[in-house]
Amino acid sequence: FAYTVTTSGPCTNVSLSGTITVNANSTINLSSAIGTAGQTVCINHAITAITYTAGGGATSASITSGTLPTGVTGSFSGGVFTISGTPTESGTFAYTVTTAGPCTNVSLSGTITVNADATITLSSGPATQSVCINSGIITVAYSAGGSATNISITAGGLPNGVTGSFSGGIFTINGTPTESGIFNYTVTTAGPCANQSLSGTITVNPSPVVNAVRNASYCNNSAGAAISFSTSTPGTATYTWTSTANVGFGTNGTGNIPAFTAINNSNSVVTATVTVMATINGCPGAPTTFNVTVNPAPVVSPVSNLNYCNNGAGTGINFSSPITGGTVNYTWTSTVNVGFGLNGNGSIGSFTAVNNSFTPLVATVTVTPSLNGCSGTPITFTVTVNPNANSGTISGSSTLCTGTTAQLSTNGNAGGTWTSSTSSIATVDPVSGLVTAGTTTGSATIFYTVNNICGSSSSSFTVS
Repeated sequence: FAYTVTTSGPCTNVSLSGTITVNANSTINLSSAIGTAGQTVCINHAITAITYTAGGGATSASITSGTLPTGVTGSFSGGVFTISGTPTESGTFAYTVTTAGPCTNVSLSGTITVNADATITLSSGPATQSVCINSGIITVAYSAGGSATNISITAGGLPNGVTGSFSGGIFTINGTPTESGIFNYTVTTAGPCANQSLSGTITVNPSPVVNAVRNASYCNNSAGAAISFSTSTPGTATYTWTSTANVGFGTNGTGNIPAFTAINNSNSVVTATVTVMATINGCPGAPTTFNVTVNPAPVVSPVSNLNYCNNGAGTGINFSSPITGGTVNYTWTSTVNVGFGLNGNGSIGSFTAVNNSFTPLVATVTVTPSLNGCSGTPITFTVTVNPNANSGTISGSSTLCTGTTAQLSTNGNAGGTWTSSTSSIATVDPVSGLVTAGTTTGSATIFYTVNNICGSSSSSFTVS
């Protein structure tokens, strides 16, 4: 505002001039897009330029409080304060821009939020591990950092029974795998800025199964075949086994069972239950069992020798054995048929003793036991069948002269006794049957008598 002041009077008037300059208060306005003064960016990404236009009496503008992130600057030019750049640090940066001028100055505030890139670290457990199927894994934990808001499996997969979950900034993998195989996985962060990944591997080894082994049966002291174990599960297997009884190869061991001599010195059948287990990569499998049976050497209880008379009733001859745990079978042979034949199986039933000769008939019976195809040591006993007493018919000369002899004989049993009814007429040798005439004439009766366990028989013959 320019003005002139002039005097007023009767004479010459004079004037003086002056100027009054009135400056306006400073003004400042956000001239960039709405929202730029409160923006969020990722680290190492340029911000959207923020501009403030100074007006009124403002001659400049600057940051008067707060700060800008490293990499971002503010400058004033041509009435405009511009904030621009690429932040290289993360954080929340509040600032105030204030005008500079001769009068009242004003301010505006803003905030630049710089998010860090997401980070992921293995915080516990091994990223690569090997476990057995149906055994719990070692828990694996990944920690999220930076701007990460979540972690998840983004490639590969986990075995059945194993899961991953995110909570409280931690992604946890745990569980018990129920399938075997090699499982590669990748875990990746989720967030507004650059995300990162880590990878791991869970190897689940299978539980090996021993292929079925056939049961075996042997006789005592027989040669037992080697027993080999196998499995269809891939890998190199080791085998451990136990046996409930020592039947020739011990009660425990590793690897295959070599050839052995079957042993059973008892009186009963011994069955060894063998339990074998395979292990591959440190993982034991379910046990497989089979039986090895060793039969004892069967024996026959002694049988006493027997005696019968011809046509006598023979009682059954029963064979027995102290062996238990199985049925002992018997086969027998006889050297002669005394009423029950020459051979047979099982016990000998009742029979009629037969001996039609004049001498005792002795049958030697041999009995051989067997059990489950295993033969034992035979035993023998005798069955004697005595002939019935038979003096037979006496033959020879019936006429004797004084001082002569006559030889008598019989077709009956041997071993009888000769006697004379009248020794003065004739005497007889009791063993040989030789008759000698006596001193007296007449007739005498000569007797031949046979006595044995089956009875007595006598025959007579007259000499004169």
